Amino acid sequence: NRAGVILLPGIMGSNLSVKEGSERNRVWLDKLDIVRGRGRWLSLDSTRPVVPDSVLDSPYERFRDDLVDHSIHVMPMPYDWRLSLEQAADQLRVLVDARLTASDAPLHLMAHSMGGLVSSLYINKHPESWARLRERGGRLVQAGTPNRGSYSIPRIFSGDEQVLKMIALLDLRNDIKDWLTWISRFPGLLQMAPMTDGPDFSRVQTWRKLGARVPPSSSDMRQAEQIRQELTAQSDMLASGGV
Repeated sequence: NRAGVILLPGIMGSNLSVKEGSERNRVWLDKLDIVRGRGRWLSLDSTRPVVPDSVLDSPYERFRDDLVDHSIHVMPMPYDWRLSLEQAADQLRVLVDARLTASDAPLHLMAHSMGGLVSSLYINKHPESWARLRERGGRLVQAGTPNRGSYSIPRIFSGDEQVLKMIALLDLRNDIKDWLTWISRFPGLLQMAPMTDGPDFSRVQTWRKLGARVPPSSSDMRQAEQIRQELTAQSDMLASGGV
């Protein structure tokens, strides 16, 4: 009956594995597999099934241990950050409902970066589940969440983001343009593009003007636009909703 916390990691903060028969081969973030060129398995065109298997240790281990030291039951929720944030929001609803059914203790959401956007969509899509969580005294804490999008996304597409540069240097079989070609199709990243009064990121021309080496397609941006609009509207309501 300890209070619980669901920990939602940020962008690229979940390890991703490829299923090979009964085995799982972690590709992200496994340096040896990156060196071997297996990052291509993360492409949405790959036929290999990809599953999230855990939360990266290095960014979250200390925080998780601190919560455990305070007798809080921590439930990390890895999710496939390549895919639509809606899928992760549905996954969160299942986890929340299962915990609320199993325990009467309060349940809180601790969400970092992209994980905060997942939690916002969860609230928007599953208000009855959110209401149950709030009735138990639960709260949502967002840390570093870009509720109106992040300019780290166009930096990724231009090849200027440091993490992507390091990954491309490790990879002996694929170059940075290969990685950008795969990433440009990831709905989760496109849905995190900036929503400001400045450049219009729903237009492919905007990405080109800002130096995107592989800009997203018009069809992919149209599909991402609805989620981006929902996130913008939801961000205006969060402060009065238990955040």
